[in-house]
Amino acid sequence: EAATRLGARVIEGRAQVLLSSAVLFQGRPDEATVALDRGFELLTAADDRRFLAIAHRMRGVIIANSGGSYTDALVTTRQAMELARAVKDDVALALALNGYASVQKELGALDEALAAYNECESVALRAGREDIADTRARPNRVALLDDLGQSTEAIRQLTALSARRPDPSGIENVNLANFHRTAGNLPEARRYAAKMDETMRATKNQSYRWLLDLLFAELAFDQDKPAETTRYYARAEALLNAMGAGESDADLALSRAKTSVETVPQEVETLVAPVLKRDDLTAWQRATLQPLLARAQLRLGKREQALTLRRGWLEQAAVYRRFAGSNLQAMLLDAELAEDAESRQAAVKALEAFARLMRENGSLLHHWDATLGVARLELKAGNKSAAVAAANSFRDQARQAGFVRLARAADAVLAASK
Repeated sequence: EAATRLGARVIEGRAQVLLSSAVLFQGRPDEATVALDRGFELLTAADDRRFLAIAHRMRGVIIANSGGSYTDALVTTRQAMELARAVKDDVALALALNGYASVQKELGALDEALAAYNECESVALRAGREDIADTRARPNRVALLDDLGQSTEAIRQLTALSARRPDPSGIENVNLANFHRTAGNLPEARRYAAKMDETMRATKNQSYRWLLDLLFAELAFDQDKPAETTRYYARAEALLNAMGAGESDADLALSRAKTSVETVPQEVETLVAPVLKRDDLTAWQRATLQPLLARAQLRLGKREQALTLRRGWLEQAAVYRRFAGSNLQAMLLDAELAEDAESRQAAVKALEAFARLMRENGSLLHHWDATLGVARLELKAGNKSAAVAAANSFRDQARQAGFVRLARAADAVLAASK
C-alpha cells in the first residue's frame, strides 16, 4: 500500500510538472506556477530527484518568461543541473544546460552561455538525443554568435542546421534573414524573409508575423524607404497590441529606435524612456536601448541626461561590450559626445578598431555603420581628407549591396567635405 501511494505521488507529481509546461506556453504563467508548486511538493515527498531536476528547470523557464528575476532563474536552473548530474540523467542535464545557458545569455554572461550550449550539445548527443541538440543547443548557440557579431560563423552553422532539419515554423528563415542583413547581403536577407512569409501564409500561423514585420521595416530602412518602414512598424505594433504586448514592447521599441534615432529623436525618447524603467529587460535590450536613448537626448539638447545614461552603460561595460550591436551604439554616442581633440581621437580609434573586427567576422553592416561614424567625426573635426577616405572606403560597396541609406549618408559626408 505504501508503495502504491508512493507511485501515485510520482505519477501525479510528474503530471503536474508537465501540466505546468503546457499551460505556460498557452500564456498562463500563474496557473503554471500553481501546477509546478504542487508538482514540487509531490516529487519531493517521493524523492523523485530525476523529475525534480526537470521541475527546477521548469521553474527557471517560468521565471524567465513571466517577468521575473533572471538571477533567480539562474539559481533554479543551476539546481536543475546539479540534480541531473547527481542522478546521471543526460536528457535532464541537457535540458537544464540549455536553460542555464539561455539565462546566462540574458544576463550578459556570454562566455558562460556559449560553454553551456556546447556542453548541452555534447551531453544530448551522448544520450542519443540529437533532437535536443538540433532544437535547443545549436540554434541558441547560433543566435549567441550573432550577438557577438560573428555573422559568417552564425550563417554557416544555421544554414547547415536548416538543411538537415528544416524548422516547420519557419522561424529559422527570420534568423537567417537577420544574419544575412548584418552580413551586408540584402538579396539573401529578402529571400529568407520571403520564405518565412510563404511559410506563414501556407500554415496560416501568424505567431511570428510581428517579428517578420520588424525585419521588413529594417530592410526598408536599409533601402532608405521611410514610408515603407513606417508602414511595417505600424502593422507590427497593431499585431503586438492585439496580442496584449502593447506598443512599449522592448523588441519593437529597440528596432524603431535604431531606425529613428537620427531623424526623429523625440519619438525615440517617448518610446524608449518608459521601456528602460521595466525590470524584465534582457542585458542585450538594456545595453542597446541606453545608448540609443542617450543619442536621442543629445539631439534634443539634453546633454547631461545623455551623459548620465552613458555613465550607467559604462558601469556594465564588461558585459555590454560583448554585444556587437550595443557596443556600436555606445561608440557612436561617444563620437557624438566628443567635443575636444583628445576625445574625438579616442572615439575614432575605437570605431576604427570595431569596424576592422566586424569586417573580419563578416558583419559588414556593423562595419559600414562604424566607418560612417568615423567619417562624420573626422568631418566634424575639420579633417576633410580623412572624412573623404572613410566615406569612400564603403560607399560603393554599400550601394552595390543595396544599402541605400548608408551610401547616401556617405554621399552627404563627401558633399560636405568639398
